[in-house]
Amino acid sequence: DQLHVTYDQTVISFEPPPSPWVLWTTAVEAAGGTGRFADAELDGVVWSGGMNLLTFETRSRLDGKIRLR
Repeated sequence: DQLHVTYDQTVISFEPPPSPWVLWTTAVEAAGGTGRFADAELDGVVWSGGMNLLTFETRSRLDGKIRLR
């Protein structure tokens, strides 16, 4: 089973100096799927994360609900 998602606009921000982190956040929408996710809807799903410009460490989080029909 697969859930395909899409996003449109991403908001990018910077933590105050001297932090090397760049942060992002974007709303995610369902764009189709297979199996049990074929007719799924996303409710308030947000993808957020960041990247450390010195170490290239990245963090990512998806938060929200998936509604199955």
